[in-house]
Amino acid sequence: MKTIIYENGLRAQSCEKKIKESRLASRYEEVIILPIPSTRDGVTVNGCSVTLDEALADASESTLVIGYSIPGNVRSRACSLGAAVCDSELDEGFTRGNAELTALAALGIILNTEQRAPADLSVGIIGYGRIGSQLTRLLLFLGTRVRVYTRKESVMLGLAECGVSSMKSDDAADLSDIDVLVNTAPARIFDRALCASEDMRIIDLASGDNFPCAARVEKYPSLPARTFPVTAGRLWAESVERFLLLGGSFEGESDDE
Repeated sequence: MKTIIYENGLRAQSCEKKIKESRLASRYEEVIILPIPSTRDGVTVNGCSVTLDEALADASESTLVIGYSIPGNVRSRACSLGAAVCDSELDEGFTRGNAELTALAALGIILNTEQRAPADLSVGIIGYGRIGSQLTRLLLFLGTRVRVYTRKESVMLGLAECGVSSMKSDDAADLSDIDVLVNTAPARIFDRALCASEDMRIIDLASGDNFPCAARVEKYPSLPARTFPVTAGRLWAESVERFLLLGGSFEGESDDE
């Protein structure tokens, strides 16, 4: 089995190793592993100058393409060449497991870099998706004071029922008593967040420039690959296994999508 890897690092290597051991993947002569995410501009492979079209130009019925958030037109083109295209963004098991790893890694960063115990910290969490909800649960278990910042009234009502503090995520939000602000949202929410407190740390788990002053922000995109690369690779390979077990598509995914 020939493998072409466009993501550098131990995560992709761990994924490749597991796939080579897979009985289900053995029917493919070529495996192309794109990065996570596979592209940021919809044209080039993330992290290099190669275009997605160039990377998949020689795909055939004996090719297995693995990636995350692959543009629909690129997936369709590769499938038209006969390739099997596994986009793990469509796999709930992978996205959930990856979020759990990200939350654990973020917690590890906080615990290893703070001079206060969890019970003496006040942590604000922007966003209450998979990562935000997992990190909230972990911090509450350790006795940390947590406040969730969200745009969704339904989330605020649900958190209130559980006794968890929350606030609307906008420039009027109170950040005065937050020691560590963790961003899990992909887009900018606060424009004046850095004015809240000179001592407040900002940990950004998302990609992009989500805060007005990057110098004050500790950025940790692609956190599972940086902290738990072997486990992250195993989760990725297990996603591919599920894809192949389901006959080349994830549950709920349209074959002609």
